Amino acid sequence: MKQPFEDIPTIIKAEELINKSIKNAIKAEINIPKEMSSIMKAKSREKGRIKIMANTSANYLEKIVKSFPSIDNLHPFYREMLEIIYGISNTKALL
Repeated sequence: MKQPFEDIPTIIKAEELINKSIKNAIKAEINIPKEMSSIMKAKSREKGRIKIMANTSANYLEKIVKSFPSIDNLHPFYREMLEIIYGISNTKALL
C-alpha cells in the first residue's frame, strides 16, 4: 500500500517563494510598445512583473494543495494519525 503523503512536494518557506517569484519576474521578457512614454513603459513593465509574481506564487500553492491527499478519502489509520499530529480541522484550514 502506498503511503498517501509521499507525493507531497517539499514545501518552501514564504520568503523562498517570494524570492522565486521575484526571480521569475525579473527573468521574464515583457513586451512593451515603443511609442509609450517612459513613465507608461515603466508602469506596464512593473504591472507585468507583478502578474508574473502572482501567477508563480499561485501555481506553486495550487500544486501543493492538489498534491495533498483528500482527507475524507484517507484510510482510517492515516486519518487518525493526521488527527493526532495536526488535527483534521486545523489541516483543512491550513490548506
